[in-house]
Amino acid sequence: MIAGTGSDVGKSMIAAAICRILKQDGHHPAPFKAQNMAPYYYTAPNGDRISIAQAIQAKAAGVTPEALLNPVLMMPSSVTDAKIYCLGKEYGEQHARDYFRQSEGRRELQAHAWKAYDQLALRYNPIVLEGAGSVSELNLLDTDFVNMPMAEYADAAVILVADIERGGVFASVYGSVMLQKPEHRRLIKGIIINKFRGDLSIFAPAVEMIESLTGVPVLAVLPYMDGELLPSEDTLSDKGEHKVAYDQNDLDRFESTFDLLANHLRSHINMELLYKILNRDDA
Repeated sequence: MIAGTGSDVGKSMIAAAICRILKQDGHHPAPFKAQNMAPYYYTAPNGDRISIAQAIQAKAAGVTPEALLNPVLMMPSSVTDAKIYCLGKEYGEQHARDYFRQSEGRRELQAHAWKAYDQLALRYNPIVLEGAGSVSELNLLDTDFVNMPMAEYADAAVILVADIERGGVFASVYGSVMLQKPEHRRLIKGIIINKFRGDLSIFAPAVEMIESLTGVPVLAVLPYMDGELLPSEDTLSDKGEHKVAYDQNDLDRFESTFDLLANHLRSHINMELLYKILNRDDA
């Protein structure tokens, strides 16, 4: 699972890059995000609607986008309300307060999401899960089925991504790790510091400090990549004009971008440790 210390830290792009690396290395990966909140979507040939991020990651992995990859999609219809799609089909509209409280309806969506994961796991290996927002939103933990509870269900190794461009990377990484319940904290196997600008050698002591404080290895410090290489689904980024609806023709345009992202990640990540984590022989 690619999880984050917050929104727009680069989870979706890193998940896409890992999907492409795994495909290049002869594996048969597929992406998965149990629940996604985004105003932008992809429509499959059969009419199913999923988030653009999982459609893009599917293209990077070389698999056909389908509803199982993003079983629950929430599309904001106002500041407090969202239209919900379940397994590609319209499910209803709810106020955020009602959606995020522990309710029978939300448990039903969780059941659909986790069943979708089980179906994918029979067909693909590995599954590259993506978390949502921050892993340390403790007020949502009781009803969460996309972040650490999803990782626990899948027994997934979690790689935590932090955005150094926003500042406060020590606090965001340390806080995100230490606020976890013990059974969730043990799942966090690696850290990626994203969007670094400047001389990487200056940050080397910081890497050692982060590893010492958290007990989790830093897999990579990724230099900032200029330009919006893939469409951002997080309105916080607000980097320019966005399409709302995407189709297969749009996905085809990103093909060369996937190799660019994969090469960037390969150049800066500890690939040996990444594969140890994937193979579950990380201590």
